[in-house]
Amino acid sequence: MNSMPEIFGLIMDIGEKAGALPVKDKVWTHKVNENWSFKVNGYPEPREGIPGFHVMVEFNGFPAGLIGLNGGIIAAGEAANEDTFIEALKQHLAE
Repeated sequence: MNSMPEIFGLIMDIGEKAGALPVKDKVWTHKVNENWSFKVNGYPEPREGIPGFHVMVEFNGFPAGLIGLNGGIIAAGEAANEDTFIEALKQHLAE
């Protein structure tokens, strides 16, 4: 199953809840919990090491994924993986 559309949608839901949308022409950084955070690059060109119109996912301060409009990739470790990131995003939205 490709969970990238779900992840991208949850990040946009968090952006709406946080009042960070639209992200066009800015880099928005958001901490999900003590482990997960993400940065959204709303510029067409790379900013802060993130390709244009992409989301960089971090786990414990280290890059753990990169998501664009056409898909992406997230770490596949025991603690850091797509499922644990989705769960963290859902929990964060519920707070």
